[in-house]
Amino acid sequence: MKEEKKNRISSKMLIYIFSFICLILIVLTYYSSRFIAPIRQTLAYVVSPLQSGVNDMGLWTYNKSEQLKDAKKLMEENEKLTKEIADLSQRNKQLEQESYELARLRELLKLSEKYSDYDKVGARIIARENDNWFSRFTIDKGSAEGIKKDMNVIAGSGLVGIVISVDKHTSVVRSIIDDQSVVSAMVISNSEICTVSGNLKTYADGLLEVDNFKKDSKVEVGDAIVTSHISNKYLEGILVGYISDIALDSSELTQSGHLVPAVDFKNLQEVLVITKLKGVE
Repeated sequence: MKEEKKNRISSKMLIYIFSFICLILIVLTYYSSRFIAPIRQTLAYVVSPLQSGVNDMGLWTYNKSEQLKDAKKLMEENEKLTKEIADLSQRNKQLEQESYELARLRELLKLSEKYSDYDKVGARIIARENDNWFSRFTIDKGSAEGIKKDMNVIAGSGLVGIVISVDKHTSVVRSIIDDQSVVSAMVISNSEICTVSGNLKTYADGLLEVDNFKKDSKVEVGDAIVTSHISNKYLEGILVGYISDIALDSSELTQSGHLVPAVDFKNLQEVLVITKLKGVE
């Protein structure tokens, strides 16, 4: 009996102790929450800006890293484009040069067909004596290629000049703008005889002197002038140029004026040498 009562008291004590412990825990939980909450708020107030700063710094670092990657990529693309532009520019210049050269060669071919009765040798100008114009110049063909002294030289639309000296692989040409050049010529429309004289001073204005027309010669501005049949060195019928002005001389016995040459002597690069000599069959 006593044993049973003792066991009943022990059970009650356990229930009381357990209940007390639960109560203590409830009280501690309530008060601990109230105590910890301000600490949490304080820490949140202090830590939040730091956390935001760290996040911003991380984002800034990431963005800068991406920008650097983009900048590097852009620089590489820019270098590639710069090289491509330089290559295209070089290619364009080359095409322009080839186009210009093709145009000149076509002009020579057209001129060659115009004087198809004569055999000709093509030549390149490799040197000139005058810094401004081609009054005298050297070509890359000589006696080895069949070139002889006094052979006529043509380019552009007509007469350039005449060969005055020949070596084995080069020759010197005196053009019709040279001060020592005198060409017996005539008006193509009526065969009126005249003389075309070289003059570097007048050629500064793009003109040559033309004179010895008779007083009553019918000559007009724009008339074509060609080499005459009475010339002892120039083959007949080669275009020299066109009359730009004509007037009666002070003696009132002859007429004279100026002529625009058929050849641009400022931009000569290639010429044709007619291999036939005047008076030689």
